[in-house]
Order: sequence, then C-alpha cells, then structure tokens
Amino acid sequence: MLRTTGAGCLKELGLDHKAAIGLFRMLDDAGTKKVPIEELECGIMQLKSNPTNLHVSTLMYESKRILMRVNTLSQLVQERFDCLYADLSNPPDDSAT
Repeated sequence: MLRTTGAGCLKELGLDHKAAIGLFRMLDDAGTKKVPIEELECGIMQLKSNPTNLHVSTLMYESKRILMRVNTLSQLVQERFDCLYADLSNPPDDSAT
C-alpha cells in the first residue's frame, strides 16, 4: 500500500516511500507483513518531526532482532542440555541384556 495508494499520501507529507517502507519493515518484527496503523502512523510522525529518530529506531530494531536470535539460541541450548541431563540421569540398564 505504501508503494501504491499510500505513495501519494507520503509525497504530500514530504516523505520518501523507501524510508516509510523501511519503517514498516522495522515495525513488522514478526514478519507477518502487517503492522497496526497506529504504530505506522506514530513512526511516520517521528520521521517527519526528526529524521534522526529513524537512526535510533533502526538501532532499536537491530538490537531487538539480535535479542530474539539470542533468546532462540538460548532456548535451543537449554533443550539440548535438558536432554543430555535426562540421558545422564537414566543410564541404560546393562543387566537387562
């Protein structure tokens, strides 16, 4: 929508559609290609008022993305350790053979 019907609105606001699309991608942290209009509106207002906010928003987005990846890795490591501990606490019964 930012490339088609919304492009005219962005032009009226004096905003580049590429900046708006970048903002949209930052707000779409779940990758659903959906962002609440209120969040997008607030982000566009921040872009309009102070372009430096885009840099801060970009840093925040990158930090959030890295944190999500670290959390995913942490969960994977925890699951693997849980399996390892379970295997160590339940050794195979050699007398059954």
